[in-house]
Amino acid sequence: MQNLKSANLASEVPLSKLLDIDSDLAAQETQLLAELELIQEKRKSLQTVLTLFSGSPTSLSNLPTPTTAEPPVVPEAPVPSTIETTVEDSTPVTVEPSLGVESNGSASKSPHDQKTRRSKSETKSAATSARSGKTRRGQDLQQYIRAEFNQSSLSQAVGMVLQQQPKDVVGIPEIIDSIFIEDTPKQVRSVASNRISTILSTGQKANKWYRGRTGRYSISQSAASADLKS
Repeated sequence: MQNLKSANLASEVPLSKLLDIDSDLAAQETQLLAELELIQEKRKSLQTVLTLFSGSPTSLSNLPTPTTAEPPVVPEAPVPSTIETTVEDSTPVTVEPSLGVESNGSASKSPHDQKTRRSKSETKSAATSARSGKTRRGQDLQQYIRAEFNQSSLSQAVGMVLQQQPKDVVGIPEIIDSIFIEDTPKQVRSVASNRISTILSTGQKANKWYRGRTGRYSISQSAASADLKS
């Protein structure tokens, strides 16, 4: 009987380590996703600046100034040092648009500019879709949370469940049942299980609670130790 109990304990130790590794990888995944979103935002800002430099309209001040021919030098009459040009107020001055400039003064869009803006739009749409996916998953979880946890974050709800059972060792399935209603779909439960596993692993490293056997936690260190030995 004693040999059987020792064999069970030996088989549980590697599984506990594997759970630690899985929790660490999940935490790293969450951090990398956040960093990726930040990088995408920075790249979006940079592309906006690049667009301002590469696709800005050509102003009239940048048009070439027409050259005027010098009047012929007549020996009999001296050439005046300055020539005054009077423009009547009633005579409008028209400027013909040059190549590449539309009649309204805005620069025509080249294929390169259109391609750049199209790529920028696709990148923005992809980032928006990723954020929308995260938002939808969060809304799906919030939709099935019990009323008593409706005003709390998922991390706070996990801590409240453990505090409600201070002398017990609670597993992840029990925590899910305590926080979410019975009609929660299987897919939503799977997402909740991954998030709760990450929260529990992070809290255990911060000494908020203690780990018992695989996937089981308690705010009582003695209860968690006893669960490991059982």
